[in-house]
Amino acid sequence: MDSSEKTSKPQTIATIDVNIQFPNFSEMNWNEEALYDHLHCCLCGSELQFHHKANRVQNFITEEASCPSCKIKTRESAHTIQ
Repeated sequence: MDSSEKTSKPQTIATIDVNIQFPNFSEMNWNEEALYDHLHCCLCGSELQFHHKANRVQNFITEEASCPSCKIKTRESAHTIQ
């Protein structure tokens, strides 16, 4: 690497356009905000899809939430059946 390469300025090789829509939380109370956080993707704000699997032998239900837009699984939790 010669000295001319060290002094060159960084160049933009790509740009990414992101369309983020934030809900108006100032009009929500804390219950609505918590429900919104539970039902929407934390990355893009899309509605999550929920899948439930019942295990009746061990008495629990597994809940998985995934985002159809981002193609990620956001959470998985197990709930005991009483």
